[in-house]
Amino acid sequence: MASNFGIAVDRNSDGFGLKLAGDFDGTSAYELIYAIKKLPEKTVKLYIYTNGLKTIHPFGLDTLETIKNENA
Repeated sequence: MASNFGIAVDRNSDGFGLKLAGDFDGTSAYELIYAIKKLPEKTVKLYIYTNGLKTIHPFGLDTLETIKNENA
């Protein structure tokens, strides 16, 4: 994981918000998936806020896409 990557989880009235901050790389993608899996199964809405990201590495996006396809 990028040393400056972090996820803040906020519960709101209709679901959860995940606020991403720092640099998003391959390991950060796994951290994001892990954070999503830890949410309650009956979560209706999930918001992922990316405006706190400084850099999005292509490998991070590729990793996220691969994980998504494996779990589809």
